[in-house]
Amino acid sequence: MTKKLRLKEAEPVTPFQVIAEIAERTEAGAKLQKTLAEAAYQPPAQQDAFRQVIPIDAAGRKLLQEIEKIERLEEDKQAIMADQAEILAEMKAEGYDMAAVRDLIRLRKMDDPETRLAMLKNYVERLGMTCWPG
Repeated sequence: MTKKLRLKEAEPVTPFQVIAEIAERTEAGAKLQKTLAEAAYQPPAQQDAFRQVIPIDAAGRKLLQEIEKIERLEEDKQAIMADQAEILAEMKAEGYDMAAVRDLIRLRKMDDPETRLAMLKNYVERLGMTCWPG
């Protein structure tokens, strides 16, 4: 679960402080911090412009909250995908045909799988294939 940023309301911060906070919470932030550290040298005039203080107002806090929600949902999505992969791996180990399992999952998601199966049967018959049961 992601941590909240420790920045206080209307506390002036630099972009480097924000990046440091993000780096503590995510891999992408750590990579960004490393990239910035590698490219740290800039002429003094550019450094001063980049380090200007940016206050976080109400709109900024709202934006940050929404981004944190998306990050939490992304973490949840990754956990669910890992669980699905684990279940599919167990099914494969038990000898299930994974292509057929995925086809069944896809069919169960459809609004009208019977129509899809009837159309597939029609195409199989027109191609003269004898693989369709009964």
